[in-house]
Amino acid sequence: MTLRDTPFPRLIGFLAGALTLFVALALPLGYFAMGYSAVSSAVLIKSEMKAEIMQRLVHNSPEMWRFETHRMGELLTKHPVPVVGEQARMRDRQGQIVIEVGTAPAAPVVVRTTPVFDAGIEVGRVEIERSLGDLLLKTGGIGLLSLGFALCLFWVLRVLEKRAQQGVDGLFREKERAQVTIDSIGDAVITVD
Repeated sequence: MTLRDTPFPRLIGFLAGALTLFVALALPLGYFAMGYSAVSSAVLIKSEMKAEIMQRLVHNSPEMWRFETHRMGELLTKHPVPVVGEQARMRDRQGQIVIEVGTAPAAPVVVRTTPVFDAGIEVGRVEIERSLGDLLLKTGGIGLLSLGFALCLFWVLRVLEKRAQQGVDGLFREKERAQVTIDSIGDAVITVD
């Protein structure tokens, strides 16, 4: 009987494959989840800040705010750190675009919208749209690194399994030879520690 005749090698192979798959997928998926959460939160916060600024503009000029597109454009683009792949727009109550600034981001995007109120009545919405392309690109890079690491891990586990299998097979052969020797001796044999 050899180790190959037992279910042990299949179990080790399955565990090595499962661990490799986990390492290959967990790192990039975890990175993407955290990155998406960060981008989504940043866009939401920016949308809420811009809505508050627009609310002041609407409050100061309730009847004429729709015509102050130049001022709204300045307020929507004003940001301490410029963001590439982002577009901001102000919509009126009917959903018509009053002003749109920035370049249209490449898909896929995350969009967050915040209402603008005047005296408790919704008069419009600020909409911020940001591309997820950079996050996907970085996730792909981490995925490749993770896959390389997982394949190295799989190779190491398979080499260790083969070496263990050879050692166990050697022990089985030694046991079989000892058993043949003991069985072929006609005299009594006593084994002493």
